[in-house]
Amino acid sequence: MGLALVLGLLTNPAALGSIVLSLAILSSQGGVQLGTGLGSPELLTINLLVTLISLVILLSPAAKAFSLDAAIAHRRPRLAPLLVNRRTRHTHNRRRT
Repeated sequence: MGLALVLGLLTNPAALGSIVLSLAILSSQGGVQLGTGLGSPELLTINLLVTLISLVILLSPAAKAFSLDAAIAHRRPRLAPLLVNRRTRHTHNRRRT
């Protein structure tokens, strides 16, 4: 999943898988701990940080602007909503009568 996110290939499924995996690891470690007594708080762990970054990648069309997904979506406009979260404009040559 990390390699797919770095290369920008199928970023939406990779980001979704990364979110699920990071949340599973976070919950298996006992979740977010606020700290008790002299223990240090662990509010922002690496798993929570990876989850938040993957969520931004999943929801943001701008995060995929210079990816392999953008190149594929440019060649295949029907796949654009799935790959880069936006629709491409179709230019049709219509005759005016």
